[in-house]
Amino acid sequence: MSRAAKADTSQSLASGVEEKLAVISDSREADAALLGAALELRKARKLTPMLLVALREIRAMWALRLQRYEDAALHFARLERSFLANLEPEGARHARMGRARSLSRAGRHAEAEALLTRIFDEVDSADWNQRAEVSMALGMAFLRKDQGEDASSSPSLDKALAAFHKALHISAAGSQKRAFARLGIARVLGERGQLDEALDMFDRATSELAQLGHSSAKSLLNIRIDLNKGEWYRLILD
Repeated sequence: MSRAAKADTSQSLASGVEEKLAVISDSREADAALLGAALELRKARKLTPMLLVALREIRAMWALRLQRYEDAALHFARLERSFLANLEPEGARHARMGRARSLSRAGRHAEAEALLTRIFDEVDSADWNQRAEVSMALGMAFLRKDQGEDASSSPSLDKALAAFHKALHISAAGSQKRAFARLGIARVLGERGQLDEALDMFDRATSELAQLGHSSAKSLLNIRIDLNKGEWYRLILD
């Protein structure tokens, strides 16, 4: 099968399976749908290692979409092993990022922090885009960990602020990542009661997103009045 034909088959497979999973909420049914797709491909002698990886990625993303974070973390770990077995390091890193985000959302903060730190260290020092993405993920992980801590002296907020500042520093000027790093900084400052500084950073971020034509700019402006009242939990970063 040519590379183009394989790509078409993979795209068709993904679309078909995702349509089935869109109306499924039970894990066993989801697994059965994926198994059925794999068996159908094998019967047609079209099941390649990378198509099997694509099925595993769909399964992990399905769990994440349904906020089944423990299940998602497990399937992203399997996906990472599949990418590594197929000598796809970029895919493996993508899977590790998915696992780290799932662990963070599941409340397993120490594991998420360790994994994201490892990913950051593995990324090529010249790959500023990827480094900014990992720094943003670290900042958001620390924000989740902060819940329940005293905002005025929260070590997690200190780490979140440092991570967002790093993302701001290394992201490209005029990029979405730079604007979202500013939003992260604004969220931390707002949580600490530094309202003027927080709103200034928020306004700069929303202005940048509006200039980029980003769809979130309008919705962010709609919550500014709530942020001005101290309701910074309304500023959701992911």
